[in-house]
Amino acid sequence: ASPDFLHFGAYGVHLFFIISGFVILMPLDTSKSAAHFAYARFARLYPAFWAAAATTFLAVRFFHLPDGSAGVPWKDAAWNLTMMHKFLANAQDIDGVYWTLERELLFYILMAANVAVGLRKYLLPLLAALVSFALLTSLAPNLYAHLPGSRTLAWALNFHFLYLFLLGIILSSASAKWTPSLLALVALSLLAALADNGPFHATI
Repeated sequence: ASPDFLHFGAYGVHLFFIISGFVILMPLDTSKSAAHFAYARFARLYPAFWAAAATTFLAVRFFHLPDGSAGVPWKDAAWNLTMMHKFLANAQDIDGVYWTLERELLFYILMAANVAVGLRKYLLPLLAALVSFALLTSLAPNLYAHLPGSRTLAWALNFHFLYLFLLGIILSSASAKWTPSLLALVALSLLAALADNGPFHATI
């Protein structure tokens, strides 16, 4: 059995999303437009992802997995390059560990939308409202699951992970001064974490 302290590695993904929220305010505030923000985020995510995905695909294709399989079909591999292959084409993963990048991309899209509609100064209240809604879906899963498009909405708005990004933004915003409203948002994030067992729970 592995040492107990190694089990904390399961929370590395949570920390990754919190850090993403923490650092997002600077590019949000320095971007000239939503297009400028989107291009910068695209350049940050996709080239490295494409290189890693291609390396994984070719290595498995030529050297095979321990069970003798040669990995995913070429068509599925091509869909993987969109980073939304499960949603767009239900394609197999080149490598399952890349799933976190899709969540990161969805967060960036949400931030770009915020810039596009000119609501940057309302970012925290808007995210708080979304996290509150996600919290309600966990508390009343049967009611929410029957709504049309519920699963797509939960996926697109990152219901399962949004509170982690919000927590990172709160920590960044509080670097100058903690306020009662920020403390209330921390409490909301913690409540969302405790209720993180709704119908759209994604296993890490």
